[in-house]
This record gives sequence, structure tokens and C-alpha cells, in this order.
Amino acid sequence: MSSNGIQVGAWVKIEGECEIEYRVTGDEVEFSFGGRMNGFDILATERGLDRLLTAGNEALREMRSAAVKD
Repeated sequence: MSSNGIQVGAWVKIEGECEIEYRVTGDEVEFSFGGRMNGFDILATERGLDRLLTAGNEALREMRSAAVKD
């Protein structure tokens, strides 16, 4: 693991119709975006998932706030 807590650099665009699945295994959760065989996967520990969801909620509030102003 690198010093900043992430192991790979990549990007993925998630649109409204994107299939999203998850599987909890022990102390990790695996998210699959766009299907299991041809999509993109993310693994997270409980703390990592908490941080992801916190940042995601903040980003969603900011996006919705900007949309109201436009």
C-alpha cells in the first residue's frame, strides 16, 4: 500500500443508468460499477467506505446547491 492509502490511479464516469452492485466480504466491501466482467471495481474497508460516503454526500450537496443557483 502506498503512503496515501490508495493503490491505483484510474477514473470512471458513473451515469444514472450505471449498474452498481456491492458485496461485503469480511472487513471489506467491493463495489462493481457497470457489471462484474466488463466494469470497474472498488474495494474499501469500513473506514475507507465511511470517508468515501462522507465526501460523496458533501459533493452531492455542493452539486445540488450549484444547480439551484443556475
